[in-house]
Amino acid sequence: MRLRSLGVAVIGVLVVFGGILVSDAMGLWQTESTKSPAKFSDGAYEGLPDPGDIRGSYTFQDVENAFDIKAELIAEAFALTTDSPESIQAKNLEEIYGEIREGVEIGTGSLRLFVSLYTGLPYESDDYLLQSAVDVLIREDKWNEEKAAYMDGHILVLDSGLIEINDGANSLDENQIRSEDPEEEHEQTVAVRGKTSVKDLMDYGLSLETIEEVLGVSVDNENMLIRDICSQNSLNFSEVKEIFNEMLGVD
Repeated sequence: MRLRSLGVAVIGVLVVFGGILVSDAMGLWQTESTKSPAKFSDGAYEGLPDPGDIRGSYTFQDVENAFDIKAELIAEAFALTTDSPESIQAKNLEEIYGEIREGVEIGTGSLRLFVSLYTGLPYESDDYLLQSAVDVLIREDKWNEEKAAYMDGHILVLDSGLIEINDGANSLDENQIRSEDPEEEHEQTVAVRGKTSVKDLMDYGLSLETIEEVLGVSVDNENMLIRDICSQNSLNFSEVKEIFNEMLGVD
C-alpha cells in the first residue's frame, strides 16, 4: 500500500513539473510578473498602451518596454542622475520630491503626463512637470503650442539642478522648486491659467452667461477647469484664455 501511495505521489510531482517544463518551452510559464499597462479598447488608440494605467510600482524600464521611451530619457526628464535609471520606480518620484505645496507634487501622475506628451497618447490630468521634462520634450521634437497651452501654470523649475540618486533618501524642500514664473503668479492673481475653474472666473466678476458665451457650450459644473472644458470640446485653450484675460484686464 505504501509503495502504491509513493507511486501516486511521484506521478503527481512529474505531472506538475512536467507541465511547467512544457509551459516554459512554449513560453507560457513566467516566474516573474511582468508590468504592462492596460490598452485602449476602442477609438483611434485601440490596442495601444494607456499612460493612465502606469502604476507606482512600474520601473522606468517597464515604461520603456511599454512605450518605447528610454529609461535614461525619463530619468533626465525628472532631473535624476543615476547609473541604473531602469530600476527607478514611479513611486520613487513622490519620495524624492514630495509635495511641493498643497495640491502640487511630482509623482506617478507626472510620469503618466510625461509619457502622454511624449507619445501623443491621451491622458487627462491636472498633474505637474519639471522644466527639465519640457526641455526633453522640446529637444525630442515632442512639444508644440497646444501642449504649451495645456501645461500653462503646471511647469515647475528645479533650482538645484540634477538630483543624485544614491540610497533613496533624497528629498527636496519647497525652496528648491519654484513655479515657472513666480513673479507673474503673484502680480496677476486673477489671470486665467491651467488651474482656473469656471467658479474662479465668476469670483473674478464674469457672469456664467458670459463664460458660456465665450466657450460656446453650456456649463453644468462650475468647478470644472476652463482647460478641461476646452479639451473636451476641441477648443483652443490658448485663444480662450486670451479672451478671458482681456475681459479681466490682464495684459
